Amino acid sequence: MKGMGGDGGEDCPFQFNFDPAAFKVGDTVSYRVSTMEDWPFVGTLTEVHEDHVVISPGPTEPDARYKGTRESRPLVDGSEIETASAASISPVSRLGAMLRQERTSHSPISSQSLRPRSSRMAIQPSPK
Repeated sequence: MKGMGGDGGEDCPFQFNFDPAAFKVGDTVSYRVSTMEDWPFVGTLTEVHEDHVVISPGPTEPDARYKGTRESRPLVDGSEIETASAASISPVSRLGAMLRQERTSHSPISSQSLRPRSSRMAIQPSPK
């Protein structure tokens, strides 16, 4: 995968296995999520079965596991990601889920709900 690093023609930092017949635990795969168009995601296979695989999305979500199809670029159903624990979902994924919820429920998203829980405190103006 030349050119992934820009004009310099650098190699992609990942070595993907695109051969579903040769999938094994520990392989790095490029997977897709049904609700995210065709965006590529990187994950590690934690289980390989006859008809599906289980993918770990990586260190940002260490406890998350997604069931995907067994094909060259596994497909994960978006509902698997939306039902993952809110505490383990990255802020970008949480924002995406909130935007989808707003479209379906017609309830506005407040700026307060976008902040991480630890920073939900009153902002005090700086003294002059």
